Amino acid sequence: MARLSSMDDRCAVLNLSRLHLDDMNLEHIVDSKRKQIQQLHLAYNRLSLLPPSVCLLSNLEYLDISNNGITVIPEDFIRLTNLKTLVAKNNLLDESSFPRDFARMQMETLNLGGNRFGHVPKQFLKLAKLQSLSLGGNRLKSIPPEIENLTCLEMLYLGGNLISSIPPELANLTCLKCLVLCDNRIQSIPPQLNRLHSLLSLSLHNNLLTFLPREILSLVHLQELSLRGNPLVVRFIKDMTYNPPSLLELAGRTIKSHNLLYLTNDLPSNLMHYLNLASECPNPKCAVLLSVQLKSTERSRVGGREQRTSRQTPKSTAGIGRTSNRNTYLLYDLNLMLNVFIYSIKYMAFGLITTVAGKSKTKQQIAKLKTNPKAK
Repeated sequence: MARLSSMDDRCAVLNLSRLHLDDMNLEHIVDSKRKQIQQLHLAYNRLSLLPPSVCLLSNLEYLDISNNGITVIPEDFIRLTNLKTLVAKNNLLDESSFPRDFARMQMETLNLGGNRFGHVPKQFLKLAKLQSLSLGGNRLKSIPPEIENLTCLEMLYLGGNLISSIPPELANLTCLKCLVLCDNRIQSIPPQLNRLHSLLSLSLHNNLLTFLPREILSLVHLQELSLRGNPLVVRFIKDMTYNPPSLLELAGRTIKSHNLLYLTNDLPSNLMHYLNLASECPNPKCAVLLSVQLKSTERSRVGGREQRTSRQTPKSTAGIGRTSNRNTYLLYDLNLMLNVFIYSIKYMAFGLITTVAGKSKTKQQIAKLKTNPKAK
């Protein structure tokens, strides 16, 4: 039985963590003292059941019972009408461990990671004020469509489970700011997730994703997107490793990023061909618009004055004016860069060949000296 130290009138936190408790009784605390307790910490003990006397703390708002061996939450638990946060990580809880009327509580935060949940309990899906739900490291195989009922939910952590798909109903959580679905078996992302306009962080690493819908690009407030450890990213990294951008591609990016207006004779023919065949970047905010298929400009005289006319260009090129001196200099710089690069490669190759030849000649001279010491 735990012996509790005395508490002064201002005490609101009772910390009984790491005391190797296997039982506890708070009944001997006077009622006035019990009403002062707003936080109770019981983590890292040896509790197999939640002590019944905990339910006597009528003003309790925060309860941490993590890292015990608790298998069931008693029915009297719903008497904690002011409880807003329950942290019960790394216990032996499952979907049958909670009271039937658990949905009547005013719970705002539930952290139940590292337990034995095979599916999300129905009581959880009726907590109207729930803002944070963490069920990571369990045995969940699916996300119930009724998850959409948690309209106040801002954080959903379901990493480290066995989930293989995401229901479209998840997109109805318009207040959701953080969605963690890492370390599962998810193979695809529903395009409906583009309706999560409040989403700031999306963690999808270590899944089985091979495709990312372009609708994800409409999540304009998204600040973090984690995709590592998916076949999609593994293939992308492999392509980047063994197929780096060519000089031709880099030259095309340079022209498009500076919005240069050019004529057919301004650029090499292969670069002109590449620009005309380039495809549009799927990111609507991308500054490097490779979709612009600029046509050769034609010169014609109208009313005795020479003007430049061009065929209709895509909307993304509208607003590009006449070639300025700055653009002309950039074109010259680009051509100069191409020439310098080519000559640098030639020079490096020539130097490499010369070095190899020199080393070979030196080795021959050393071998000759060894066979004939008198030779100079």
